[in-house]
Amino acid sequence: MFVFTPIRASNALITEESIPKTAVFVGGTDGIGKATLRDLVSKGFPIKVYIVGSNEAGYRDLLDELRILNPEAQLVYVQGQISLIAESQRISRLISAQEDKIDLLFLSAGYLPFNGRRETSEGLEAAAAKSSVSARVINILAAGQESTNLFPDDLTLKHPGRFSIPTYAAHAATMVTLTLKRISEAQENKDVVFIHLHPGRVSTDLFMKSWAGKFDPSKAAAPPPGTCVELTPEESGRASGSLNSSSWS
Repeated sequence: MFVFTPIRASNALITEESIPKTAVFVGGTDGIGKATLRDLVSKGFPIKVYIVGSNEAGYRDLLDELRILNPEAQLVYVQGQISLIAESQRISRLISAQEDKIDLLFLSAGYLPFNGRRETSEGLEAAAAKSSVSARVINILAAGQESTNLFPDDLTLKHPGRFSIPTYAAHAATMVTLTLKRISEAQENKDVVFIHLHPGRVSTDLFMKSWAGKFDPSKAAAPPPGTCVELTPEESGRASGSLNSSSWS
């Protein structure tokens, strides 16, 4: 559970100088990503935000809302499917061609593979592909849930009988942490802050979206979803938002 007193104190210190000038949000359509994006834009400071999503129509209401919250914000929607490596590379090239640098990359896209293993057209497990991967890079997943009980020869859990929610969760959390650690150790990234954040239990529609309305106890790889009521998306957004700028110490 987050302690909100220092979070509120940190957020109160955010200024036009400390807020990220250019940000990229992947997974800002709802839940934690949307709440964090709204919290950041609502500060009222000039900011440019690239919002990566797979359905522009689904973002129109959000973009209109954000423009009302902050007329100074420059909001750029980029359509693409980040579970595909080729698409992620295309999006990266597109943004790189427009910007010399970005100050914040906020990653919160994903779902839980309740319906079992599903591959993308590139042969990767779809849920893991979305969660892998100052400036500042914040990846919302499951820090602290890493494990040494892995299958190094089968990271995408293709082998029959290996795929399960607990095994997937351990693999995804461990790979994100190790990937961020490896990238952070590169000399060219010495001034970049990398954060793997476990948001705790947040009352989003992640579970229902993950089932996609197809819960079948005879086929599912995990039990039906329960109710997560620890934090609201807005509370989680404020907590995540406190890490978005250099005001946090």
